Amino acid sequence: MDILAIKSLWPERKGFDLISPNIGDMYIFIHFLTPAVLYTKSGEIAVRAGGCVFFAANQPRHFASPDCDLLHDWFHADPSFGALLTRYGITCEQVYYPENSGRITELVTELELEQVRHKKFYQSISDTFCEQLVIELARSADEESEQITIDPKTRELLINVRAEVHMQFDRDWSVEDMAGLAGLSASRFYYLYKHVFGISPLKDLCSVRIQRAKNLLMRSHCSVEEVAELSGYKNIYHFIRQFKKMTGVTPGRFKKDSFGGEYIR
Repeated sequence: MDILAIKSLWPERKGFDLISPNIGDMYIFIHFLTPAVLYTKSGEIAVRAGGCVFFAANQPRHFASPDCDLLHDWFHADPSFGALLTRYGITCEQVYYPENSGRITELVTELELEQVRHKKFYQSISDTFCEQLVIELARSADEESEQITIDPKTRELLINVRAEVHMQFDRDWSVEDMAGLAGLSASRFYYLYKHVFGISPLKDLCSVRIQRAKNLLMRSHCSVEEVAELSGYKNIYHFIRQFKKMTGVTPGRFKKDSFGGEYIR
């Protein structure tokens, strides 16, 4: 499988509306980190934050973000990707909600890095990441009915809070701050958040910050200190510790091993 283009944590302004009457000879994957509207042959779908969708080769693609800024992960893959979707029973234009949305962003980021670096055996590693991502979505379809019931209003409230925190990742958030946005106690918010998204609130925020740092280190000439500040860290040593804990290497080593690259949207 060849990845033709890829971006993690890609932002667009409120009102973004992408229409492609025919996407050509490829498959497209999108992971929405903020709410969006998806237009399909069967009708309009309101996609909650965390939703994932594939578009099939030679089919139209249309989605928009009318109510808020858009943050999403995406990649384009060659036609052979269709066999992987068939193997795991994934249906194109169906929205999947993985248990751990942050894991999807991690996989897309790692896949992106492999495409940029082109190190030895990158194709085999890329195929593995693609398969892991598809498996996460296939599992989500089976686990949907097993989840504890949360009323739609509360679920939407949590999704909106998560979207706001992710868009303002550089703010000094606490669980109490997040819970205040939802009008819940900190303990209740923590429990519901982890149940809905499969990750704790602060770990989720940390994941977004580290993904942001990876992108900056890979594509910009910013120093490690500047990257730390742009990623929401006030303490450079705290940033270095968290970065190494989540990636296995220091920011300096990561920057040294990476180089920039531009992709056509």
